[in-house]
Parts: sequence; C-alpha cells; structure tokens
Amino acid sequence: MTLNYDVTWKFVTVGTIELILASSTEKQWISLSARTKGPFKFFRAYDVNVVSTRYGSGERTYELKGLDRGVNEERLIRYRDDEVPVVVLFTEIDTPNPLATSTERDGKSVDPFFILAEFLRRAAVGEGCDGEYQVYD
Repeated sequence: MTLNYDVTWKFVTVGTIELILASSTEKQWISLSARTKGPFKFFRAYDVNVVSTRYGSGERTYELKGLDRGVNEERLIRYRDDEVPVVVLFTEIDTPNPLATSTERDGKSVDPFFILAEFLRRAAVGEGCDGEYQVYD
C-alpha cells in the first residue's frame, strides 16, 4: 500500500510525504520519504528516506538516510525484544554521537515506525490500539 501526501501551510505546499507499507514471507517494512518544497525549502531544506523493517527472525532495523541543510545524515539501528538497541551507524548534523543506551531504560525500545505498523496491524484485525511504547531513534 502506498500513501502520498502534500503538506500545506496556508495554501502553500511546504513538503511531500510518501508512505509505503509492504511485506514478504521473510519481512514486513514501512518506508517513508519526505521532502521540503516551495518557499519553506529556503528556510529548512530537508530530504529523508526512512525504512523500518521487521524480520521473521524477530530482529528489527531502522535505517534513515537524509540530507539536512545540505549535510548528509544517516542512522542504522538494530532492535531485538528485551535487548538494548544497537546503533550501527550514526551521522547527524546537530548531534555528534547517539544517545547512550542502558538495559533498564532502553531494553524494550522500538523505532517510531514500529508503533505505526503496530497500530495499522491492530486496526486491520479489529483490535484496540491502546499501548505504551519506549522509542529510541
């Protein structure tokens, strides 16, 4: 399923978003592409692609590749149930290092798109979408 959105502010398009939900026998993933457009791009040029993947093995990955004000940003984080997220790659314009992780605080952490996928999965089967999540990205 692919969803496309124009983000507007007072009748001016300031960005676009494309959200793709897909699955195969080995994995499920959500992909998001977002870009600033129009006059807003002069104030904050941003272009990002994010992929959140859940594998049959239970491992989950969160991969972000972006361009923020002309500077490359990249993240690759791996998640497993009841384990601390592992930051494999981290480059960000405003932050030199990723946040430190701890088992107590981050042992049940998920990426932000995991929550969206859970919400959509539960809604599709008629389950409630009440829940609490700890996000690390």
